[in-house]
Amino acid sequence: MPDARPPNAVAQPFCQGADWKPRKSLKEPGTCGACGRPLVGRHRWFCPTPRGKADLPGESCRARYAVNHFWSEARAEALRRAGGRCVKCGEVAEEVNHIVPRDGGGYGPGCHHHQANLEALCHQGHLAVTAAQRGYGVEPTPEEKRIERLRKRQARYVTPWPTTGKLI
Repeated sequence: MPDARPPNAVAQPFCQGADWKPRKSLKEPGTCGACGRPLVGRHRWFCPTPRGKADLPGESCRARYAVNHFWSEARAEALRRAGGRCVKCGEVAEEVNHIVPRDGGGYGPGCHHHQANLEALCHQGHLAVTAAQRGYGVEPTPEEKRIERLRKRQARYVTPWPTTGKLI
């Protein structure tokens, strides 16, 4: 099947930010996974890295991708970016927080580790931010209390579905 793009068009990189949704094909064959430019030579995933610049995120597509997708790289970069200081209070930063919470999603590779979604925090600051994200210590609104009372009242009148052990 021929390519529908104009011959000089640049493909979109398969990673387009923290709100990126996975597709069937992670990237278009023959294009860089970080910048979308056509690949040359034996390179299959990223553009060729200039000599001596393999670990510099601004110089290497591979390093730029790693800093935004792999937790160990992303965490180190977020701490370096903050100068080792908490963004909330200025104390020594020991931890990195996901601004949009992971909700138990783990630390596997993915676009949730983009630098725009990370902030360096001290331990106490991280505890406070995480508690706020989870809604701890927040009093429910009168409307939320009313709905909860209504749910409890309705639950008394709903009978559970009968289970007989055999299918109809």
